[in-house]
Amino acid sequence: MAAPLPYARRLVLARIEEDLIRPPFVKPFLKLGELVGMAAYFMQLGALLASLHREHVEAFKAAFLGSSSPAVLAEALVEIDAVLTDSMSFTDFVCAEQSRQRGFDGGADQFLIAHKATKIMAGEAEELAMQFARYGAVLGALRPDTAVQMFANTHAPATHRGSELTERDQVAFDMVAKSESEIFRAYCRQTTPGLFRD
Repeated sequence: MAAPLPYARRLVLARIEEDLIRPPFVKPFLKLGELVGMAAYFMQLGALLASLHREHVEAFKAAFLGSSSPAVLAEALVEIDAVLTDSMSFTDFVCAEQSRQRGFDGGADQFLIAHKATKIMAGEAEELAMQFARYGAVLGALRPDTAVQMFANTHAPATHRGSELTERDQVAFDMVAKSESEIFRAYCRQTTPGLFRD
């Protein structure tokens, strides 16, 4: 029997399949604009879950990402620091990082406008979504305050981005994290019983 897929990859594959087989069209690619939203979701999910499971980071890493070496995670932190600002949402970060990776000279907003219709094949979309899930997990585990700030920026009006975090921001983050964690832990109980103690 094959080993179960890590949680993030299972969700990424399901989401990509859903996007590829959306009637009336069946296509072998996603558009970059679709990928940005999906990658931002998986980055947020990684941040939410890792922040709750920081005390059991190795078990979390195995269940959520599969095997990722410490060097890969350290490299992810360097890549995050290269583009992250206090006022970024998860979507802003994905646009900025994709702009950087693809060597685009304009800003992140201009990048999305210029490239939103660019076709990304399913395999590349899967790996990019997993990359951002990893970025989120690294932030949630190592810099939970930054993860909360990005969550607040994602769900706040643009004029309030980068504002001082409030207790309400933390409560909202914690509520969503706990809700997502229940689903994650249910998956773990089915695929890798005993990984987390209930």
